[in-house]
Amino acid sequence: MNEYTTPSGERIVVGQVYRDARDVHVRTLRVDEISVDRYDHVRVTCTVIRQEDGSKVTEPMRPTTMAPSRLVSRAFQLLEEVK
Repeated sequence: MNEYTTPSGERIVVGQVYRDARDVHVRTLRVDEISVDRYDHVRVTCTVIRQEDGSKVTEPMRPTTMAPSRLVSRAFQLLEEVK
């Protein structure tokens, strides 16, 4: 699945880039996959492409998975829309 629309009408698309909406331990995430798990729950798999912790900046390139509602919540900011 390349795209998912949440019940609240917010669209998540593979390739979008999000950022943690906090001041410390800030991650930048790229949406890589939208899938349905074995319990029929939609899951969004992202890659952490950048992590900032104070003056330390890394590019861990590790996966993280969450519910679509979490990604479109106030905990994250959409940085880059897919064109």
